[in-house]
Amino acid sequence: MYNAPAVTYPVGRCRIQRLWMGWAWVAAGAVQAFWFSASMALSIAHLSGVCLWLMVGVLAWRSYRATPSGQLCWDGQQWRTTLDGQAECFGRLRLHLDGQSWMLLAWRPLQAPAQWCWAERARDPARWNDLRRAVCASVQDPSSASGRSAPVASPNGERP
Repeated sequence: MYNAPAVTYPVGRCRIQRLWMGWAWVAAGAVQAFWFSASMALSIAHLSGVCLWLMVGVLAWRSYRATPSGQLCWDGQQWRTTLDGQAECFGRLRLHLDGQSWMLLAWRPLQAPAQWCWAERARDPARWNDLRRAVCASVQDPSSASGRSAPVASPNGERP
């Protein structure tokens, strides 16, 4: 995939992100409920557990609400983006999870900390495959990043 097409794709909050966060929070609540029912008496540890569970829920919701949204652009050579009304910036994109109809991406601007971005097919089904090709085409060979060259097969298929 050397020639992925140029593509502009919307990124932002994703349904799967919301489902995962909600499921994890509900599962933690179920563990709390089991712990309460298995205990002989309630204690300060139970109260601390509930407070921690509630705080994690609030932090997860704030994290979800703070998920950047905007446009991710591949011009055939490099990635650029405009997220949350910020100025356009160039950087690197790394795929972390691929669910076929959604992707979790790490956007690393050249002069700023990394941000997590969610892309899902439902946002623009017509350009989804173009985005997937661009993400795969922009991935560098790990051996070239370390300065070593990857082994090349000889014409008869044998490796040196």
